[in-house]
Amino acid sequence: MKFEKIRRKTTLEQAIEAIKNYIVTNKLQEGDSLPPEMELADALGISRNILREALRHYRTLGIIGSKPKIGTFIARLAPENPYRGYLPFIAANEDSMRELAEARIVLECGAASLIAARATPERVRELEAINARLEETVELDKRLKLEIELHSAMLRIAGNTIINGLIPLLVNFFQQRLQSGSGQPGHPRHEVDAEHRRIIDAIARRDGNTLAGLLRAHGEEYLQ
Repeated sequence: MKFEKIRRKTTLEQAIEAIKNYIVTNKLQEGDSLPPEMELADALGISRNILREALRHYRTLGIIGSKPKIGTFIARLAPENPYRGYLPFIAANEDSMRELAEARIVLECGAASLIAARATPERVRELEAINARLEETVELDKRLKLEIELHSAMLRIAGNTIINGLIPLLVNFFQQRLQSGSGQPGHPRHEVDAEHRRIIDAIARRDGNTLAGLLRAHGEEYLQ
């Protein structure tokens, strides 16, 4: 049996881990500031160049941001898109379309009760405005972009950062596969538009059970 030697972490990897530990240990929340670069680099015993590379890692994830006169701060505690860079590997899986469709059904139906409970009139109007544009659109590529916008806006109503992090995988990427011509729903456009109207109506009525059923039926079209 062969064993791989344990690889020592690079200085950059150690810096990335140290920043994560600093955020967790100090229980930083969204909007909290990190120490100035010079102070943080000295505390970690690394150069400012290494520190900036480590901070760039968290900027890419959307966890930290920067503002004039404020410096570096916590933008969010969950990655904006944890699947960034992995989508091509997921697409290489022969069963990816079915698995993505199944995962989308599970996510949307599971989030239905939260969406219904937390929907405000303003968020419902946002969905109605997106859907109005969708109903007026004929071109497939433009419709797919609007569907991404509609389903993303719907999932964000749940107000859950973990769910938000799954949106790029289960909505955006899924729709991008549809745009390539694989797995397009067989229902006519007007029927799909009608389904969206019923979904939005269930959200407006805060009817989580009906919403879950509508989302399941809507998603299962892609499994046929």
